[in-house]
Amino acid sequence: MKRGLCIGIFVYLLIVIGTLGSAHAQVTPDISLDTIPLNPQPGDTVTVTATSYGADLSQATLSWVYNGKSAGAGIGKTSISVVAPAAGSTATVTVTVNGGVASGVSASIVLRPGSVDLLWEAADAY
Repeated sequence: MKRGLCIGIFVYLLIVIGTLGSAHAQVTPDISLDTIPLNPQPGDTVTVTATSYGADLSQATLSWVYNGKSAGAGIGKTSISVVAPAAGSTATVTVTVNGGVASGVSASIVLRPGSVDLLWEAADAY
């Protein structure tokens, strides 16, 4: 009886230890997009830059799309320049990473430029 119990415990421990060593987690790195200038005006040239702290983008192929049209692709092409749309309209910039640990990951940013004309009239002025 004791021998059967010892063998059962031993087998149970082998199973538990075996499953602990085989657990793997797949972490997909995030990609962030930044613009320069931060708040573009209509017609401005905007530089969009992709960064990632979980993947080496300089070794991956990046494909850029601006409003549904290809805007460029290349190995390590982490930035593009686009023209901001007219006031009141929007434009979407999307980047997709191919290769490396971030393969298949994409990120998008929406450009909504605007401008304000401030008119000021002083009270009691001639």
